[in-house]
Amino acid sequence: MSHEFQDLWAIRLKPETKHPAGDPFEVLSFHSARRPLSTAFGKAVTKDKLFWAMPEFAGDIWLAERAP
Repeated sequence: MSHEFQDLWAIRLKPETKHPAGDPFEVLSFHSARRPLSTAFGKAVTKDKLFWAMPEFAGDIWLAERAP
């Protein structure tokens, strides 16, 4: 089975030209079905920070036996 993950990547920029300075690098990986990046919302960016709200998906399976 093939899995596609949406990870957060970055690339450094040369301050004077804003052109790429090096190769992209992974910042955070979201290799979990509980917290997929695709569900993130409310994104905000500051000079040196990135903020977003991300729901977490979880579920429980319960097994019960019926009493006679």
